Amino acid sequence: VESTRGRRVALVEPGGGRVEFDMPRRDPPCRLFSLCTGGGRIWMGSFIPLSLASYDVRSGRTENHGNPTRTGGEIYNMVFSHGKLYMASYTGAVLTRYDPARPWRLDDSIHANPAHLGTIKPHGKPLMRPHGRAVDPAGNVYFAAHGGYGCIDSGICRIDPRTDEVTA
Repeated sequence: VESTRGRRVALVEPGGGRVEFDMPRRDPPCRLFSLCTGGGRIWMGSFIPLSLASYDVRSGRTENHGNPTRTGGEIYNMVFSHGKLYMASYTGAVLTRYDPARPWRLDDSIHANPAHLGTIKPHGKPLMRPHGRAVDPAGNVYFAAHGGYGCIDSGICRIDPRTDEVTA
């Protein structure tokens, strides 16, 4: 990802492909931290402040969704599977799911979208930074994380995109 004065962004693919778009903004330059593609969009996570943005490749429209998580750190990893965006965030290795086909509803109800799914490792020593991600052939999402300062623990989880069930 390249950025010019925080307004023009380019996704440069390893094979040489390039997609450029404007990212209109009024606040200080967005510091992109993570990105993925899915559902015809490029999804971007920023830090300080944490925000989720998307760029619709067909329409050229950029949208700032705000903070979809229960944390104030960064979206370290994102994976798009079965029409939904799954995110793993710092601090606390927090897991979030956003379904772009449904209305945005940031609350704690069962209808929340994005929805808080828990953490990568709900028991034992707390994890912090989710560095690893993968999707298997069935579309199951995997995230891995390691512990905070002074903690040598790590963990991995699987999310079933059909049910959003998390298995640590």
